Amino acid sequence: MNELNELQTYKLINPHLTLIVYAILMEGFGLKYWTSHDPDLNRFETDSPSNYTLFFFVTACIIYGVGIIQYAASYILAGTFPLRYTEFVDLCSITNMSVLMFDESFHGYYIHGRSPYGQAEIS
Repeated sequence: MNELNELQTYKLINPHLTLIVYAILMEGFGLKYWTSHDPDLNRFETDSPSNYTLFFFVTACIIYGVGIIQYAASYILAGTFPLRYTEFVDLCSITNMSVLMFDESFHGYYIHGRSPYGQAEIS
């Protein structure tokens, strides 16, 4: 049950990394200047005023892009570093434990923890 409790707070997208990469791209590489009315996509400050709608669009694109990259990288690296819920399913299989988890009132998931060996490895 402790493992299931820890698994409930597991996230594939790290918000701290997302905000750090966002700050590096917007401030460090000057993408915040793409939000001005100047059509040249300059990466330095101009006299043109900023457009807040365009600022929102650039911010949303960067944050979604960083999130998609993190999400894809976690599944690409899943062969080398298994995902936490995959490890939990393996743990249930090894210990011959079945788990019934509800995420809504009438919906849930059932993990049948039957070991292929017919017995558990631990007592």
